[in-house]
Amino acid sequence: MLKLGLGFGTLKPGSVIPYTPPIPQSGLTTWLEGDTVSGSNWVNNGSGANPSLIGGSLRTNTRTLNGQPVVTFLSDTVFSLDSGMNPSTDDFTIFMVAMTDDGTNDCPWSYGTNELRMYANTTDFLYIIGGGYSGTNLVDTAKVPFLTTVAHDSTQTAVRYNQAVDSTSVNTFTTNSTTIYLGGRTNAVDSDSWNGYIAAFILYDRKLDSDEITQVEEYLAAKYKVADYAYSAMNLSGAGQSNMANYFAVSGETETETELANTFTTPDFINGATSGSALIKSNDDGSGYWYDPDTSTFGGAYDTWATSVSGKTIHAIIWDQGESDREAGDSTAKRAEYKAGLIALFNKMRSVVGNVPILIVPLSREDNTFAWDDGYEAVRRTQIELASEYDWIGLTPEKYDLAMADNLHLTSASYDVQAVRNARKVSHFMGYAVTGNLDGPKINAVSRIGTFVGMQIDHDAGTDFTPTTDINGFRFFDDGVEIPITSASRTGADTISLVLSSTPSGTETLVYGYGAMTTTDVDYTKLVVDNEATYPLPLHAARWENTGSGFVDVN
Repeated sequence: MLKLGLGFGTLKPGSVIPYTPPIPQSGLTTWLEGDTVSGSNWVNNGSGANPSLIGGSLRTNTRTLNGQPVVTFLSDTVFSLDSGMNPSTDDFTIFMVAMTDDGTNDCPWSYGTNELRMYANTTDFLYIIGGGYSGTNLVDTAKVPFLTTVAHDSTQTAVRYNQAVDSTSVNTFTTNSTTIYLGGRTNAVDSDSWNGYIAAFILYDRKLDSDEITQVEEYLAAKYKVADYAYSAMNLSGAGQSNMANYFAVSGETETETELANTFTTPDFINGATSGSALIKSNDDGSGYWYDPDTSTFGGAYDTWATSVSGKTIHAIIWDQGESDREAGDSTAKRAEYKAGLIALFNKMRSVVGNVPILIVPLSREDNTFAWDDGYEAVRRTQIELASEYDWIGLTPEKYDLAMADNLHLTSASYDVQAVRNARKVSHFMGYAVTGNLDGPKINAVSRIGTFVGMQIDHDAGTDFTPTTDINGFRFFDDGVEIPITSASRTGADTISLVLSSTPSGTETLVYGYGAMTTTDVDYTKLVVDNEATYPLPLHAARWENTGSGFVDVN
């Protein structure tokens, strides 16, 4: 059984945070996107020159595709771009993501004035003429984004529309024009000028191979939500050697045999996890670390990871290591150091594999009496904070409701459960429509009258929860001194009430999922879990504080 296989196979692109793997750089002359606009300039991220505005103005504020900016054309804007190559003698590959606004007979791009041209006609069909094409209808694109790819060499020109091959033709280009027009087909604004949106235009001075074309198409399809694009594979990387291997292990195989089949239903795990679990060098227990803040350099754990992903396309990263940094305790300085180190590492990782999402699996608990409660709080709260500050960092569901095999690791059965939780959240975060429970319930309000504390629960896909009485996991502090909780019970499908042993008088702090949650502090079978039938999930860790004007969620 492939533990992370569930949650990927039949999912369709959604509109959450798309992944953006790097595209091939060899031969990349023009890379224009809506987010490469700077002021009134359309900045080319390729090796060639910026396009020149012939008419109209550069507009980026009237529409987005999948939350990404686009350049708006209102039949009055044309850009001229010197490609440096001509279609009669040179190879090239063009990619475009665009959308027609009214389907009139206009042209989003043209290679020369009488060369390969793309049109939208009055019936809202997009088609190619020139280069052996004449009125070749591709697909109805009325006000929906489309992705076209044109791969050209000396023998043929191939056109793909939203990944499907339309046809190929013998090269019939005879002139030597090197000019590409964006938003029209001539060197001036006319009736053929584009009325719609261009999100991306990418040009290579060579014909890319099929794998390279797929890589660029997947990047654009995910970023701009091109409908129902069928991705070729799902490659995941991560940190946390024991945890990751158990999430991905195949029945009957060892930890080292975790390279899964290269299909979308069984995602590849690119094993970059290594022994050791310290993010910060000074917290290393001798097994390896990721980052040294004193020198702003990266250690052996990072080197192992970087080697494992070299030359591979990675779609998402899962972070689930044991966090030896918890042993450093909780102080303002230590928390700041850990936070800065983690974001430095994540940024470094994304500079290598592209702007992929990173999913943090929250810390579990320790199944004995030897723990670092303050350090757990520091790590857990910092990870929650980072997920709230960066839209490309997410949290998977909690796992501290699951049985453990030893002090730090889950049982095999628990890994099966958490693997599915992780897979579903990764899928959703990458933009796929996933139904059912994804995050689990969260506390959304806290109040206190005397010794009675009440809280409101926001459900995800559940409608109720267990247990009804003797609920574990809550701790209450008055100016840092713990007040015992005499009872904790469910008072409604979305409410919980606590009774304190005394009335607090100072700064009040209510915590759910405090510290290491050792067996002497918590009975994990009595933690709050919702009643969603297929994917029941535990209540998220929370910390609420009242300094005099009501409880506020401080994490």
